[in-house]
Amino acid sequence: MSGVSRRKDRRTKTDISGIPQQMESDCEISEEVASIPDSANTAGSAELAQSKLMLEGLARISNEIQDMGTKIRSELTGAKDELKQEITYLRQEMD
Repeated sequence: MSGVSRRKDRRTKTDISGIPQQMESDCEISEEVASIPDSANTAGSAELAQSKLMLEGLARISNEIQDMGTKIRSELTGAKDELKQEITYLRQEMD
């Protein structure tokens, strides 16, 4: 049974430490989109308005993805804690 606890985990681990930094940069993008004027006195004002709408949509999608990532991280942390408890319990049962 002790061979089980010595076995190395060969699965690759995903590094999610950079996610908060990405979220901060996405917030900056949202601020930049908000700073674009709604109307401009230029020949390309229609294109500017359309681009702004698309950017606002992308910012909303980005926020939704961030929210999903936060929920997933929370669920994974909970599952990890449950597994640790189960492993501790099983080790105690084996002793």
